[in-house]
Amino acid sequence: MKKYARCFTMLLSLAAFLPVPGAVRERRIVLSEYADKVRAAWLGKMAGVGWGITTEFRYSHRLVPDSMMQAWRPEMVNEGYNQDDLYLSLLSLELLREYGPGITSRLACLERQNLQFEYGGRNALVTRDGIAPPDLGHPHYKPTSDGCGYTCGADYSGIAAPGLPAAPVRFAATFGSDRCYGDGLYGGVFVGAMYCEAFFTEDLHRIVDTALRSIPEQSLLAQAVRDVVRWHRLYPDDWKRTWQLIMDKYWWNEENNWIAWPYGGVRKGINLDSKSMAAMSVMALLYGGGDLYRTMRIAVQGSEDSDCNASIAAGVLLASRGMKAVDGELLAALDRQRRFKYFARTFDDMADLTLDVARQVIPFFGGRIEERDGEEWIVVPARGADLRRTEYLSSKTPGPLTGARYTAGELDRLELLTDPGFENDDPAWSFFSDLKNNHILPVERIGRIEGVAENRARTGFCNALLGSWFRSGYPRANTRLFSGVRQLVRVAPGREYRLSCFVRTEGGGFGGKGVLRVLTPDGREMASATFGDKPGWTRVGLGVESGGESLLVVEIGFRGAEDRRMTLRIDDCSLKVKPAAR
Repeated sequence: MKKYARCFTMLLSLAAFLPVPGAVRERRIVLSEYADKVRAAWLGKMAGVGWGITTEFRYSHRLVPDSMMQAWRPEMVNEGYNQDDLYLSLLSLELLREYGPGITSRLACLERQNLQFEYGGRNALVTRDGIAPPDLGHPHYKPTSDGCGYTCGADYSGIAAPGLPAAPVRFAATFGSDRCYGDGLYGGVFVGAMYCEAFFTEDLHRIVDTALRSIPEQSLLAQAVRDVVRWHRLYPDDWKRTWQLIMDKYWWNEENNWIAWPYGGVRKGINLDSKSMAAMSVMALLYGGGDLYRTMRIAVQGSEDSDCNASIAAGVLLASRGMKAVDGELLAALDRQRRFKYFARTFDDMADLTLDVARQVIPFFGGRIEERDGEEWIVVPARGADLRRTEYLSSKTPGPLTGARYTAGELDRLELLTDPGFENDDPAWSFFSDLKNNHILPVERIGRIEGVAENRARTGFCNALLGSWFRSGYPRANTRLFSGVRQLVRVAPGREYRLSCFVRTEGGGFGGKGVLRVLTPDGREMASATFGDKPGWTRVGLGVESGGESLLVVEIGFRGAEDRRMTLRIDDCSLKVKPAAR
């Protein structure tokens, strides 16, 4: 009798999930609660990055010894401003705000290339051959297509889409198909889907299990996550055993790890495989048991790509808990005036941007925002068992290329200058001067210099700085001669181009001494323009015809200095094909 009673109870439980004829199954969250959880999610991600960066790949393929673990310090959260885990998500949010959730992968890829971050910067295949996504991320061109290049920055796709797992599926194709394929994309879909569910539950197993329904169940990434869930149930008090099982099956086993250096390679690579990242993030989340610092510590001590693993786990955890789970010390340590690398946005700006994007994303994927009892509510369809999973693709046995190519008109959108914002460690710009002993300061990437404020850049992390102040004993610069920065640029003959940059001067005395010019490699001037004092960031520019030239030299600087302290800052330069007249 008891057996039948148990069966009846189970049937009743299952019946609760069956659709009721005529009923509309929906989930709701008040907008203010969602906004609270958005801030918590980004704060968790920043904290995880900040602690995780202390062990990233430092003990590759082995656990960090207890004695070598750095203790958590609340100020570590501010390291998140500098890391790709955050600024890659921020980039996607910026593009979604500007172009809407219907933005194509072709446009997203071009816009991303124009920003030229040092991580995943300009793709030579775009500029040389015009190869477009999804082919650009295909294993034929990308032997690292299963890497975590999209997964580590996919958080935005769920944070801006509460309860809407179709969004991470679409956005993975939009923002990830220029560099990933198969499990490389599924990792991002899975991470985004975890956030989608986290806004509606604190049950960590439910978050993981529900997110799994967004990716093909036969994929290795799905298998890796299911393995972690199973191992956690078998060894609930031994996360280190689970860590070793992950490494044995998904790193040392070459049947499951085949991608090329630097993302893989069993004997010499570093573990940037998306399967490992998903598995270790889930490991930290489940074994952390809802405690933020235990969750982060497990991921950090696991080494490998520990900043990404810790940031995903901590971000998902706090998305489910909200700011009530954040202690006062962590919140007080957050520098709310600091800006993210490459972007003129603070933490609060990023949270506000997420909410703005969410207002576009929610109705695009079938939800709505309605007012009820004086408050705004997010209303989304309840997730059914028939959720359409992404198409199964494997980087080990990939499908055919599509033949996707950019048109000449699309390629005209590309920024021709390398490092237009002076952000990269290996600058394409060179400092030059007509003087042998001028001591005008060379290009300095502001923000990497001890004691120099980051906010001197117009946007992003850095800017170029030229100056005319000197140590005692050195002569002043000759006002007739030119000093600045230059770059050699490949152009198409017979085209019109527009050169522009933002400049800012200090000290006065620049009347007509600021110079933009374009020359041939042998020194013949093709075009030039001058500018005077610009106490605030101001765009200056000129047009130039390439004529029969295929190489041009771009120069920006000033002609010496008067007997005074003078500085010129340069940022956000651009050389593009001049748009056709409408």
